Amino acid sequence: MCASAGYGASTDPVDTLAKLSLEWVKIRAETVRIESDWTTQRELLNSTVKAFEERARELEAKRDLLKAKTAKERGELEEQEIENRRMAADLQKLESHLSALSARLIKLRLRLPPRLAQALELPLLSLADPTLPAAERMAHTMTVLNRCVQFNRCVTHGEEIVAPPGDAKPKLLQTVYWGLSHGYAYDKVERKAWIGAPTPEGWRWTPCHESENEIRELLATFDEKAEPKYVPVPATAGRRIETAAPR
Repeated sequence: MCASAGYGASTDPVDTLAKLSLEWVKIRAETVRIESDWTTQRELLNSTVKAFEERARELEAKRDLLKAKTAKERGELEEQEIENRRMAADLQKLESHLSALSARLIKLRLRLPPRLAQALELPLLSLADPTLPAAERMAHTMTVLNRCVQFNRCVTHGEEIVAPPGDAKPKLLQTVYWGLSHGYAYDKVERKAWIGAPTPEGWRWTPCHESENEIRELLATFDEKAEPKYVPVPATAGRRIETAAPR
């Protein structure tokens, strides 16, 4: 009895084999599913990798093409930067030169004929401003130089306020200027005459009353009150020349 009971309670090999077979089938089915999924995922990953590689090659090609296209522009930009630095240095030199020229013109004003010096007062005052931009400084400089050249090519006559030496106050006198070199002033009331010329200290009027008749005759010719002719008048103090009064 005991032997029979013990034998009946033991595991049936057939059942065990059936269970193992069923388990193996499940495992195999799962393995096949996993392998199938992996195959699908691998193909997808391979496609993605290939797409990324192709995109990378396209971007590299575009980069190389862009470098080739912009090489000329980058070279031109570098050349332009060099040119800009050179122009900035030249502009600085020009500004220094203009400043030095402005200082010389301001000092020159004292030696100019009073009529011209008065006409150039505003541009010369502008040149005295140290903050004046280079373009405006150039414009005022050319104005002063052109007016000086124009004045020097002409004989200018008229009336103006003059402060002759020895007089208590300025007075209205007749004047005539031979360019920038010299000029004459005449007082019709007191019948006095002066010759003016630039000196290192500035424009100076020197009395030449002994030539009053000649200077009066010269001015009368300019006023068309006398026939034009050669009139001997002093060119500098103590020296006389023959001066033709043009019509």
